[in-house]
Amino acid sequence: MPVVLFVALFLAAAGAQAQVVMRGDVDFWTYGSRVRIEVEDITNLDDETTDKLRLVLWASEDPWEDYDRGRILALTALPRLGPNYNFDDVRRTTRLYRPPHGWYYVTLTLAERTVGEDGRVRWEIRDKVEFDGRYHFGPSSVPSPFPF
Repeated sequence: MPVVLFVALFLAAAGAQAQVVMRGDVDFWTYGSRVRIEVEDITNLDDETTDKLRLVLWASEDPWEDYDRGRILALTALPRLGPNYNFDDVRRTTRLYRPPHGWYYVTLTLAERTVGEDGRVRWEIRDKVEFDGRYHFGPSSVPSPFPF
């Protein structure tokens, strides 16, 4: 019986993910070829320092799905975050990768860099915020939550 308990604990620990979350107000604005991303608070609830982090803004024709995330609108790097520490008032202005004209659902993800046993770098999503409604992107559009 102790072997079963040990295996269960090992698998639980191996499958555990860092507890890095976005809290408070989260928003974005586009203007021309730039996008401004603001997050009130990013907190590491874990007892270990994260690897590198990044914010990724996504546009998709349908509501967010892990298997079909859509296209990247913007991404911006963040440094490692110590255990039980947080970044307050994160504000980043970066390049906007404007999608084809149309209406899109927009989602902001917080991802952490991980290195697999095979040595390949992956970005694991730790948290996400799905914005309400759909936003229109045109040649020089300002996002609008109204679908008309």
